[in-house]
Amino acid sequence: GGRCRNVASERIVQLYNVLTKKWSTLPPSSYSQSGATIIKDQLTLIGGWDTRYTLTSKLVTWTGEEWLELYPPMHTARSRAGVLAIGDLVIVSGGEGADDTIEFLDSNKRIW
Repeated sequence: GGRCRNVASERIVQLYNVLTKKWSTLPPSSYSQSGATIIKDQLTLIGGWDTRYTLTSKLVTWTGEEWLELYPPMHTARSRAGVLAIGDLVIVSGGEGADDTIEFLDSNKRIW
């Protein structure tokens, strides 16, 4: 989701299928203004704001049926971070609440 006055709409997650060229709407995430990337062929949202307007360091992954916390939280809570996955490495840079920080996740070992 983006940033707007309607908190429920900020938690909306839409996914584009490049093969079918169609958008689908997933169930709402627990967080808004998250970074996003693909880890092991699954959409993962990173950080953001929870429903109590608290920055989070958690990661939630769409399993195809539900959002689950499959990876440990980052060391620093943040929203709107730059996120990139390269192979088994996930890089999270900056973001609101963590302007000058970079964290690296080894998705195989599940450690930051």
